[in-house]
Amino acid sequence: MRKMKPEICPYCERPIPKGFHEARAKAKGKNVADGLAAAKAAGKAIGRPKTRDDEAIRALRKRGLSMTEIAKTLGISTQTVHSSLKEAP
Repeated sequence: MRKMKPEICPYCERPIPKGFHEARAKAKGKNVADGLAAAKAAGKAIGRPKTRDDEAIRALRKRGLSMTEIAKTLGISTQTVHSSLKEAP
């Protein structure tokens, strides 16, 4: 088996200890999770904002428009219309 050379730090030119990168990645993941939990506890919205208007979709459907017509009117896909109507109470 071939022996690998230790990775050298580009700044101080010393060898980087084994497992260093894994430990950094693990710590970064924990910091991200802690930050998200703190933001959520503070009442901040997490994730991508909702772009579809479920009420408009339901209103157009009640007026008798087809899913294709609703999609064209609102500029969304028919799958989005279908998903919205499926989730509606």
